Amino acid sequence: MQSATVILAFLALFFGFYSFTCGIRIRNDDVPFLASVRFMGHHRCSGAVIAERLVITAAQCVERAKLHYLEVAVGSQMKLVHQVLKVMVHPQYDPLYQDYNIALIKTKTPFQFNESVVPIELANAPSNSAGLMPSHIFKWDSNMNEAVVQEAIPVPVNQITAKSRMKSQMIYVDVEGPLDDVGSLLVHEDILHGVLSGGRHAAIGDHEVGVFASLYPYAHRLLADNATVAAAGDSNDELCDALRTIIRSLKDMPFVPGFLVSAVEYLAKSVGCKY
Repeated sequence: MQSATVILAFLALFFGFYSFTCGIRIRNDDVPFLASVRFMGHHRCSGAVIAERLVITAAQCVERAKLHYLEVAVGSQMKLVHQVLKVMVHPQYDPLYQDYNIALIKTKTPFQFNESVVPIELANAPSNSAGLMPSHIFKWDSNMNEAVVQEAIPVPVNQITAKSRMKSQMIYVDVEGPLDDVGSLLVHEDILHGVLSGGRHAAIGDHEVGVFASLYPYAHRLLADNATVAAAGDSNDELCDALRTIIRSLKDMPFVPGFLVSAVEYLAKSVGCKY
């Protein structure tokens, strides 16, 4: 009995430490705006539902991915999977320095809003560190099939001692545990302020902090620039889906002349299909 008690105490200590460093696991019904952006059926990044067919995430997650390999999963246990119609990357996105690292994803079918799927509001004012206290980071743990929340402390820019090409569209955040899911969501008082940007870090002395892409006003400008695409579907969704399938098939076939692919692509664009 004593040995069993020791083992249980050890496990409690271990999992308590794991929760402390990696975040607290929660039901994803408690974060109904959280989405999983998937590539070839596997989780690639987190994202946020912001409208009935729109998800916002980090640009690096989707900029070069072929649409037919992308999916967006939402809802309880991320079981509701939607195919992707369009990806809209911020025009100033810099993959080298991760500047303006935001993108919109439009799904082919609308989300059915209920207690498990609810859009989140985007920040409508500049995000400064003092005004973001307290904040939380939400992400999807695909290994455990659970949502995770971490406490976050936004850091004033003047405290950052090691950084490269500091830009106004960055939010620096101090957080316990790893920031291992690009596209993780920085939320303050039910408002989405940033998405985790990968590949670029800053520090306070030797202590590394996370870098988030600020959404205001950059996401709003991206929405405005793509208002027509974001608000409406293709002029003929079924026809466009069929044409995209034909184009993909032709590109996968050996010895198909390029002019044939170009002709079908021209036809698709002429009837209003978006790419």
